[in-house]
Amino acid sequence: MPEVEAPPAPISAGRAYAEALIVFGLVFAAGIINAGQVLGGHTRAPNGGWGVFTAPIVHQVSDMVLIFLVVVFVSARRGITLRRLGVCLPRPAVRGRP
Repeated sequence: MPEVEAPPAPISAGRAYAEALIVFGLVFAAGIINAGQVLGGHTRAPNGGWGVFTAPIVHQVSDMVLIFLVVVFVSARRGITLRRLGVCLPRPAVRGRP
């Protein structure tokens, strides 16, 4: 009979927030620095059509998908479902129940 692996130990809310902030900070650091330089007048904002902005848009969307997947997979390892993360739509109310 295969042995059942014990569930991972719960982590504190502070550690969970710190892990999420580190992941978000690492992924978005370059964009934040670039935005600060543009707002501070150290570099000029890019000017052009879709050809100029398509690659950065795809890059940012890819980063967001990667972050989402990391958060979902790390949470799943700890027994946290998508519903508890607030990703799923709320269930419709059943008549007769509050």
